[in-house]
Amino acid sequence: MLIRILRIALWCACLLLQPLSANAQTDTATAEELMRRSGMWEQLVGIAPQVRAGLFAGMSQTGARPSASESERLGRAVDNAYSASKLRRTAMKTIRQGLDVAYVPELRRWYATPAGKSATAMEEASSSDKRDPKVVLAEGAKLLNDMPAARRDLITELVKVTRSAESMVQMTINVTLATQRGASSVAPNLPRPSQAELRKLLDAQRPQLLQAYTGMALASSAKTYETLSTAMLAQYVEFLKSDAGRHFSEVGIQAIEAAMVEASTELGRRLPASKDQANT
Repeated sequence: MLIRILRIALWCACLLLQPLSANAQTDTATAEELMRRSGMWEQLVGIAPQVRAGLFAGMSQTGARPSASESERLGRAVDNAYSASKLRRTAMKTIRQGLDVAYVPELRRWYATPAGKSATAMEEASSSDKRDPKVVLAEGAKLLNDMPAARRDLITELVKVTRSAESMVQMTINVTLATQRGASSVAPNLPRPSQAELRKLLDAQRPQLLQAYTGMALASSAKTYETLSTAMLAQYVEFLKSDAGRHFSEVGIQAIEAAMVEASTELGRRLPASKDQANT
C-alpha cells in the first residue's frame, strides 16, 4: 500500500522526508522480513523507472529538449541515485530503528492471511504497472464512481486511515527541497530560491496539493484493489486501523521518505553536472 501511494506522487512531482525519531528497535532480519512480507522490498525496484519517467515528462512540459548524451547522463544519474539496493538499505535502517518489536507477531499473522497476501500481491502488481499514470488514474476514477457505496466507503476509509494524501503532499514538498539542496551543494552560484523561500512557496500550495492528491489516492486505491473481494478489503481496512497496522504504516511511510530524501539529494548533486543542457 505504501509504494502504491509513492508511485503516483513520484509521477506528479517526486518525493520526500522528515527524519524519524525512533524509540524502539528491531533486528535487521526482522526488518527485512517485514519489508518482503509487506511488498515494500520488491516495490522499491520500480522507483527509479518512475522517477526517470517523471523527470523527462517534466522537462518535456517545460519545452526542454536534452541531447541524446544529456538524456543518457540524466538517466544514469536517476538509476544510480534511486537504485533498489540503496533505497532498501536506507528504508531497512529506518524500519529497524522505528519498529516496535511488540507489534511484530501481529504483523506476521496479518501478512500470512489470505487477505494480507492478496493485498500485498495487488500492491506489487500496481507498482510495476508501466502504463501512463494518467490512464491508470482514469481507470481508477471510473471504478470508484461505478462501485457500490459500501465498497467506496471502504476505499475512502483506507485512504483516510493511512493518511495517504497527506503523506503524498509532505513527500512531494520534501523531495523538492532535497533535490534543490543537493544541487546547491555542488553548484552554489546558480540562481535559485533559498530553502526557506522554496519551502514557503511549496507550503502555500498545500491546500491545492491535498485536494488533488486525495482524488488521486482514492482513484489509485480503487484500481489497485480492483479484484480484491469486498470482504478482504474490509479485513485490510480493519488491520490498517489496528494499533499494529497504524504503527507499521507510519514507520513504513517514514522509511520510504528517508530513502527518497537521500536519493533525491543525491540526484540533485548530479543534475547540474553537465554543460550539455539541451539542443535548440
